[in-house]
Amino acid sequence: MYLPKLLEDKLKGIAHADPSLQTQEWLPLLNRQERRDFKVENLALAKNQLFTANQNIPYEEVLEEIRAEMKAQGLDGFIVFRRDEFNNEYVPYCNDRLKFATGFTGSAGAALIMQDRAVLFTDGRYTLQAKEQSPHFEQESIGKNAISQWLRKNFIEGGTLGIDARVISISDDMNFRRVMRALGGKYQSIEDVSPVDKVWNNRNRPPMPLSPVFEISDNVAGLSFFDKKKLIVDYLKKNDYDCLVINDLPSIAWLLNWRGRDVPCTPIFLSYMVVSKAGSISVFIDMIKVSDELQKSAAPKQITLLPIEEFYTYLGNMRSVTALMDANEVPALAKTILEKNGNMVQLGKNPIAHLKSKKNDKEKSNIKKAHEVDGVAIVKFLHWMDTQAQDGSKTEKEAETVLEFFRAQNSAYKGPSFESIVGAGPNGAIIHYRVSDKSNRAIDQNSLFLCDSGAQYCSDEFMGTTDITRTLPIGTPSDEMIEAFTRVLKGHIALYMMPISKETTPADIDAAARKSLKEANLDYAHGTGHGVGCYLGVHEGPIGIGKSYTAPYDEGMILSNEPGYYKEGEFGIRIENLVVTEKDTDGNLYLKSLTLAPIDHRLIKKDLLDQAEIKWLNEYHATVLEKLSPHLEGDAKTWLETMTKPI
Repeated sequence: MYLPKLLEDKLKGIAHADPSLQTQEWLPLLNRQERRDFKVENLALAKNQLFTANQNIPYEEVLEEIRAEMKAQGLDGFIVFRRDEFNNEYVPYCNDRLKFATGFTGSAGAALIMQDRAVLFTDGRYTLQAKEQSPHFEQESIGKNAISQWLRKNFIEGGTLGIDARVISISDDMNFRRVMRALGGKYQSIEDVSPVDKVWNNRNRPPMPLSPVFEISDNVAGLSFFDKKKLIVDYLKKNDYDCLVINDLPSIAWLLNWRGRDVPCTPIFLSYMVVSKAGSISVFIDMIKVSDELQKSAAPKQITLLPIEEFYTYLGNMRSVTALMDANEVPALAKTILEKNGNMVQLGKNPIAHLKSKKNDKEKSNIKKAHEVDGVAIVKFLHWMDTQAQDGSKTEKEAETVLEFFRAQNSAYKGPSFESIVGAGPNGAIIHYRVSDKSNRAIDQNSLFLCDSGAQYCSDEFMGTTDITRTLPIGTPSDEMIEAFTRVLKGHIALYMMPISKETTPADIDAAARKSLKEANLDYAHGTGHGVGCYLGVHEGPIGIGKSYTAPYDEGMILSNEPGYYKEGEFGIRIENLVVTEKDTDGNLYLKSLTLAPIDHRLIKKDLLDQAEIKWLNEYHATVLEKLSPHLEGDAKTWLETMTKPI
């Protein structure tokens, strides 16, 4: 089918946005003429045919092409980050440089490419995955300062290290500059086209994603744009900053009360933002994404919309300002450009992050509603697993499809909040496993099945983000499985009973979750919890539970509670609920569960639980039954009644 160039480009961008985006949601991006000239079903078919991101890439050839381009640019080494220009967790297809350069698809990592060596740095979640996907790379842990330490020991003396200045954060840029000075080497900050981008641009690189930006009503957001802006402007004035420069997309979406669907799993839109203490806001975005109606509503709010490619030009025209930037988020190039023109850059925390993490009353109500809706889908799925998938005839992919089907029955469902982890038997031991055609495994009998999944919900009445993990017995579980599961459960319950005072650290809570496991010389290689947004990122800073977190807790914060245990090659266990921090009469914060789904009592060794733990579990299950049973019927309702009986 012949398509005009402008229409084809639009459909290409739409094809590379969130795959959960429905036809009726992206059609408004087309003008009346385009919709009049072509049938909707033909446009949808053409869009799907224009998707190119999953093409087979000869990664070893790509590696050699990158090395050739590095040589042309005078580089002995080049670092490729998983992060992109916008500090995304789920990067758009066009910015997934680490995957293009290495084949690795995990959500955390970096690569160092040299002429004679190539190293992939990943964390404990991805050790097995990295070996399988990137066998032509050496494997190293990505612990704190791991790349710097590797450079000090292994990099060419006096060599030149290249970094993409549009991607690397200010803090990482400063760190690698220090490292290269200590090595007596050269540091080349690439402000134009990096070796990876140069090679990728010649290999049919996917286009920038295109999805419509839409507004969240004040009634659903709980706090108006004007109220939020005042908080930021007051902060800038109080600290004598002229402006705040932001590239963190959830922060931009939260402040504007806008959402988009540019990337999978997180409802954000690619953009930059500058907030002035005078109250004006400049948003740099692909203007096609913003409807005429939304553009008209921006002017009275002192919001100026500008093309996204003009961001660095805009910074280059600024003079005599003091700009606040978060060194862990903003690209190094932004700081470089501002300082070149006599501006002062102050490095500090993104003030929106803490405000966003502390949910208002409406957001908390939203999230509770989202968990009720999600809980109904989860119970239907667990019932299906218990009645249809116990004989070894079903596969991981079938289970994932069924779970998606049950969630999609609610009209507020907007897709997953992350790529589901659906692991049978030994695949469950791969902490961040992703099922593929190659890895798809039958759900074997006498094993464990681990399902970690989440959803995004948004309607005119509520919005929310969920994340839940349940581990199920398939057939008859072993005594080892039951004991390990019970110890994980004890760690999970311990966090609800733990008072959180001003002195309590994230490491303290993490230790409580591991206590029972460590008594049996068991442990897990991931943090115990992460912050969660409200119809935003499922992994939201700055809060979390683990040694790497330092941000203090406050009332109204949403976290995950997810201890686990993984026996490589055999099985995996994780129990995860989302929780909210609530203040009790003793003045301390406590974690209160939001997630509504039964915890499988067939995997519990009751003798290992004390009376307080049994009481918590029985009360939790009573709440699950009370909240969900009115929305269920037939066999699923009967099954839930059985699974929530007191132990």
